[in-house]
Amino acid sequence: MYHRPAHGEGTEGHQPPWLALGDETILDPGMCFSVEPGLFDSETGIGSNFSDMFAVMPEGPALQMSRLPWSEEWSFIDILSLHETALLMSELPRAASGG
Repeated sequence: MYHRPAHGEGTEGHQPPWLALGDETILDPGMCFSVEPGLFDSETGIGSNFSDMFAVMPEGPALQMSRLPWSEEWSFIDILSLHETALLMSELPRAASGG
């Protein structure tokens, strides 16, 4: 499943540029983006994506808007646990529909 890794963020929320394959937009200072890398398991149909805001600066690297560091120590997703959770949930009885 393809998931674009980032998109512009502004008054309309999800907006261009889409920062995806084929997008050749030149980034200008002051532009803000929501970076959303995704992890998806096609076998179980579950996934997750994490959002963080970045602002393009006049010089140097983009400014990360959150205080959460992007490091291995802060990576708490365990794909095996997600798979096991999906399997357990598939075994639960479905709630009866109706009103």
